[in-house]
Amino acid sequence: MPVARRDYERFIKASRHHPCPVCGKPDWCGFNSYICSCMRISEGAFKHVILSNGQVAHLHWLEPGRVTFERNREEIIPVASAKLAPIEVRDRVYRSFLRLLYLYPRHQEDLHRRGLDDKEIKRNGYKSVPENEPPWVICRRLINNGHNLEGIPGFYLAKSQHGGYYWTFDPSPGYFIPIRDRQGRIQALQRRMDDTSNGQIQAFQWPRKQGRLFL
Repeated sequence: MPVARRDYERFIKASRHHPCPVCGKPDWCGFNSYICSCMRISEGAFKHVILSNGQVAHLHWLEPGRVTFERNREEIIPVASAKLAPIEVRDRVYRSFLRLLYLYPRHQEDLHRRGLDDKEIKRNGYKSVPENEPPWVICRRLINNGHNLEGIPGFYLAKSQHGGYYWTFDPSPGYFIPIRDRQGRIQALQRRMDDTSNGQIQAFQWPRKQGRLFL
């Protein structure tokens, strides 16, 4: 498939109702209407990406019409031209972002089950995805504090029903894991998703489920 400029679309996680369009499995992979990050099938991929956890994602172009989505109330505008912000900028924004969040007890308990003590949890900077405050409110606080969210993975512009656009992020429940470079700068956030199956909220147990990068 020839490479063409594409409008920005968030990836959705493969699920039972929306299986991966490449391998057909209901987990682990992610995709939108024109590209799929398949974690199982490498044949035919145009690129192979090593993730922060060492796993390899195989990127496949999808034929037009193979995957379609209904228009949501929240419409995302094209931001494909936005360049990735320098690591120094990402580090400042992510640190300010995490300072606005808290770690919920259930996520702290999950980290304890993974062998971390409270000192390590605090030092590593784990924080929960907020559930009692809209994401656009937090983005507005960041902007009011002088931060530019353009080029910061995880944040995007959405079209308001009342006209105009606003910055926001995916509020799916879980907690953030800062991904740092060798100098300790936060270059990305990984989200450990909550498991809401059977009407309960439980932290994913490694390696049964994989986290995903806040991109």
